[in-house]
Amino acid sequence: MSSIKPSILNIITCLLLTTSISAYASESKGPQLQGQLFLGGTGAAIGTLKILGKAFEQHHPKVSVNVYPSLGSGGGIRALLANKLSIAFASRPLKEDEQKQGLQATEILRTPFVFVTHPDVNVDNLNQDEIASLLSGQTTQWPDGSLVRPVLRPLYDADSKIIMSISPSLAEALKTAHQRSGRNIAATDSDSANELERISGSIGTTTMLLIHSEHRRLNILALDKVEPNI
Repeated sequence: MSSIKPSILNIITCLLLTTSISAYASESKGPQLQGQLFLGGTGAAIGTLKILGKAFEQHHPKVSVNVYPSLGSGGGIRALLANKLSIAFASRPLKEDEQKQGLQATEILRTPFVFVTHPDVNVDNLNQDEIASLLSGQTTQWPDGSLVRPVLRPLYDADSKIIMSISPSLAEALKTAHQRSGRNIAATDSDSANELERISGSIGTTTMLLIHSEHRRLNILALDKVEPNI
């Protein structure tokens, strides 16, 4: 049975910064919140943040919640340090230099990290060797004869690191995929999901959280007959 590390979502705050939200006194209702919240970071969280933001505004009508498009984990952390965000969300732990700048991270949830294809791919289960062959270019066609078109993430990205941690064969296949001409590399989670939905015959990775919160039309694969679940 295969084992894949789940994608971990962290909420990151900075001790050196203050958020743009405050409380005001009301004689009839007591202290209430007012102001603005600016949220952003990993694309895996954007759909969920929009849902939670709307719910928060309904309970706190004096608060405006602004969710930025996908900045990536690193981009969200940099924006937080530049005082452009109230809270950043990341799918990786804080680095030592980020901690030294006063940042604190709290893990808030875990979500399955999954291999997916375009919905036109009539495949529901692959093993590790099959995925390695698809990524490396050894297998160039799906069973129906259509072209296999991998959507990659940057080699230093957290998603790539998770893939390489699954097995040595997948690690080598991913490195080979990054050396192929015409490779398609998506910078963020949102970019990757967009490409996977757009490109016929695509294969790549994302999270169950992103798929369900954004109602993405993607074919979720079982890995070595292990079905992902929420």
